[in-house]
Amino acid sequence: MKTTLVTNKKETFVYKNTMAVIGVSPFNSYFSTERIENLYSWACRNFSQVRLYIPDLPTSFTLRALGYEPSKAEKKARRQCNYLKNKIKRALSQLDLNDDKVESLIIDHSYLDNNHSYLNYYQQLYRLFEKDKAFREGCLNSSKWVLCNQIDDKSNLTEDMLVMGAHYFMAELPMFLFAADILQHTPSVFCYHQCPEFLRDIYRGDYDDLLSKLDGYEQYYPEQGFLIVE
Repeated sequence: MKTTLVTNKKETFVYKNTMAVIGVSPFNSYFSTERIENLYSWACRNFSQVRLYIPDLPTSFTLRALGYEPSKAEKKARRQCNYLKNKIKRALSQLDLNDDKVESLIIDHSYLDNNHSYLNYYQQLYRLFEKDKAFREGCLNSSKWVLCNQIDDKSNLTEDMLVMGAHYFMAELPMFLFAADILQHTPSVFCYHQCPEFLRDIYRGDYDDLLSKLDGYEQYYPEQGFLIVE
């Protein structure tokens, strides 16, 4: 695996002491059964603990941005994410992990929506989205980055679509930045095969003055990184 650590805190991350959180996206052909198996095997060899994150409920916001009615978006997202969970189970069964063990490794929003730390960070970050122009613009650009992978004609993207799509990115953002606190393991690194430019800017320190106002920032943000895995 080719890896690139996206953070200005590289000395913090000694792999064997670190938890890897692997992002696995629905509606993404990149995540074949074989690739999921290989990613998990690689992570187990290099990190002390491994979890797999599925943005199940937030996926409905992307679908709504693309024009689906809320109820249909939620139904389609639920169906696709159940399919993805079953794909993960098939992949990890090749490594002799049973379904119960795999379920214990998956972090989804039925778990996060009952996690106080996650909810706290989400609420704080959402307030920044509402109040800070630069932060909001970064979130909207990240929404555009996601939606552009879903449509052929980028010129059809509207402000309303970007705002709706930003709810998907905002739901993921606490896991990108504060999984070390949310999952209670320091240090932690979020692993994915791509990284939006706004997230790179955050990890380069461009938003440190803004994020430093968040509860938990000083203790946990230095313990979190983002690893591009290809």
